Amino acid sequence: MKDYYEILGVDKEAAPEDIKSAYRQAALQWHPDRNPDNPDAEEKFKEISEAYSVLSDVDKKRSYDATGSPQGSPFGYKTAGDPFDIFRNMGGMGGMHFGPQRPRPMKGQSIKESIEIRLKDALFGVEIPISYRVTSACEPCKGEGATEFETCDTCKGQGGATQRQGNMVMHQLCGACAGEGKKPKSLCEPCGGRGLLQQHKEMTIGVPAGTVNGTVLRLAGQGGLGFRGGPPGDVLIQVLVKYPDVNSLSEEERKQLEQLLTK
Repeated sequence: MKDYYEILGVDKEAAPEDIKSAYRQAALQWHPDRNPDNPDAEEKFKEISEAYSVLSDVDKKRSYDATGSPQGSPFGYKTAGDPFDIFRNMGGMGGMHFGPQRPRPMKGQSIKESIEIRLKDALFGVEIPISYRVTSACEPCKGEGATEFETCDTCKGQGGATQRQGNMVMHQLCGACAGEGKKPKSLCEPCGGRGLLQQHKEMTIGVPAGTVNGTVLRLAGQGGLGFRGGPPGDVLIQVLVKYPDVNSLSEEERKQLEQLLTK
């Protein structure tokens, strides 16, 4: 199953304008006319157009999010018609709007951990302290690596250079600033300009009574901080039940176990 969000480089919470912007950038990068020596460019371009045709359509996107297919069936999907029509309808090479590329917000890191509990704790519930390490966006700089920026002197803040060849307009992203039109002026001290930090977290989680082996508990928002205003990630805790000899249970616990098993 294709991951259309990954193909366009956006997350599920991306706004329509972000999806459109991501499509424009990817379509221009992989257009066959710009990659005459790359035999994979046309297939990549079609895949990008397929992803956009789904994620830009409210009904198809809703169906895809629910089932993995815009048709409401988990057996995949192919865009009908000419994928180049999507590109032409948006203005083609000449109709693209270029300027500084605003980095999109990104969700923070989500991690998966596991804990092992006793059978009686699975049956009756228990609170367990956990600790873990997660990569987070640096909070002072929101993951950008700098607290102050200045205009890129290479592209003069334009994010790239535009050239016209006949009826075709070509745009090349600025390599000095990655198309953002700005460069760091003062690096963030806490992260040393990297934009991320390692965090150590501790908390107590409640394992509900009746938890079965393999259950995954989701701790929403307890992962790494998001980048550039993006939401924090999650922590997934897989519960592994250690099955002991029943004789190790107390008389009261065995009675409770019997009652649970006969329900």
